[in-house]
Amino acid sequence: GDCSGNDIYRFVNTLAEHIRADIVKKTECTASIGIGPNKFLAKLAADKVKPNACCLVTDWREFLENLNLRDIPGIGRKFQKKLQPHGLCTVNDIWDLGDEAENTLGEIIGSGTAHKIVQYCNGKDERVVTPAIRKSIGAECNYGVRFEGPYGVDYMIQGLSKEVEKRMTGAGVRGAKLTLKVMKSKDPSKVPGKFLGHGLCDNISRSVDVLLTRDKDIISSAANKLFGKLGIDKNEVRGMGIVMGSLNSDGEVDFLNSSPSKLSAWLKKDSTVSISREDQKVFEGAENPNQVTFAIDDNGDLNSDSGSLMMPTFSQLDQDVLHNLPEDILSEVKSMYGKETSHQTQVAGQPSPKSPTRRHAWRVNKSDKTIPIAGQTSVRRMLKLACVKSGEEQLDENHLSLSQLDCLPLEMQLQIANGDDIKIVKRP
Repeated sequence: GDCSGNDIYRFVNTLAEHIRADIVKKTECTASIGIGPNKFLAKLAADKVKPNACCLVTDWREFLENLNLRDIPGIGRKFQKKLQPHGLCTVNDIWDLGDEAENTLGEIIGSGTAHKIVQYCNGKDERVVTPAIRKSIGAECNYGVRFEGPYGVDYMIQGLSKEVEKRMTGAGVRGAKLTLKVMKSKDPSKVPGKFLGHGLCDNISRSVDVLLTRDKDIISSAANKLFGKLGIDKNEVRGMGIVMGSLNSDGEVDFLNSSPSKLSAWLKKDSTVSISREDQKVFEGAENPNQVTFAIDDNGDLNSDSGSLMMPTFSQLDQDVLHNLPEDILSEVKSMYGKETSHQTQVAGQPSPKSPTRRHAWRVNKSDKTIPIAGQTSVRRMLKLACVKSGEEQLDENHLSLSQLDCLPLEMQLQIANGDDIKIVKRP
């Protein structure tokens, strides 16, 4: 049935109180909620009752009466200084101008801003309320940050990483870009006005591409490396934050679970990549007398005509790199070694006697617009590329960034990561 105005107000106010109670229960943090007929009035209502209350606007004129213009979004200190000499300090002063309000304000602060302010002063806001799409998740702390005791920067980064993992798990997402934020004090010897506050600081941030993850250990490791590269004295740090971007929901990465080769899918992602004619000339123009031909037998084993390729034993692999690999990929690497342990002494250049081999060699064809990708390659080389992509090792300064590296075919990624000077071409 129909509801009266009082019934609606009572309902929304009760709903808001339930929401605030849930926030306190789940986060142990207080919250303020503003309710109004539009975004502008709801925002002012929430600001009025911070940090722990609910405010419902039922009469916009009564709510805005005698409100300082400085409290209206869009009017900062600069505009306030321009308006005060004209006797415009409160919303009532704008009301007193009547129909001339917009023209008068336009001569002082510009017509565009004047129209918006007059609309606000009359309780109007035509902006549409739309759900915000979350693009990043992070955790920051900028109060009481001092490293004079037993706990260092790594301890704080571990705590932030743990909180980021918790928030990403709750949101059901993983991130592929990590940003470290650091507040560096401009004068560490100066005592800030607020006890244990951060004072005047320079805000510094650095980002790095990581494997799609929300694991606190991977996040912590990457953040520690970024902090080391900044070269900031720990005694100058007054705040720190970790933000994960390039988010993907868990459902978007489920395809890895059904992939026949998780390691290949992670390294390869796409089977082809489009390149421009200029890029083709660069690839084709590389002068290198070396050429290697690969043979892949029906078991997926890699052979080479250029010499013997011996598989390293599992103990020869960098255990730190293995530790930073995703669990599903690490399991696949282990299973590959378990499968091929008995074949360690076989020379890779000799084809398997159980099945014929298929000869493959690749090059960039001038008439093609895509670069084909080979089906398999050396596990050692794959792990080297995995090490680079995980951030365990860095590319040379003259090489591509990780995002540019991802756009290249798998063969080229492997050559860059391993520092090869071998040109892989396809025979006609």
